[in-house]
Amino acid sequence: MRARFSYFSVLDKKTDDNYIELKEDINLVKVKLSGLSDRVDTVETNLVKRIDAVDSRLDKVEISLTKRIDAVDEKLTKRIDAVHTELIAHRESVELHKVPRKRVLKQV
Repeated sequence: MRARFSYFSVLDKKTDDNYIELKEDINLVKVKLSGLSDRVDTVETNLVKRIDAVDSRLDKVEISLTKRIDAVDEKLTKRIDAVHTELIAHRESVELHKVPRKRVLKQV
């Protein structure tokens, strides 16, 4: 009976040792996960700041480009209107100088 008792005590001791080692490993994993979580949070914060900065710059670029496009549109509209006015004047001038067509005589 003593052999059984010592066998169980050896198993208990091994189980206790394994449990303590497993607890230490789990605690180490928890510490590492906590560190990784902090690093991920830092990366996320930095990315959000960078994205906000890029977004702000894009807004400024959009405003600048919109102003430039509007200026080009206005300039082209004025030029098109000027050409249209010139064409109307030219057409009127041509019509004033138009010679009436002579009637063709019939051959008998």
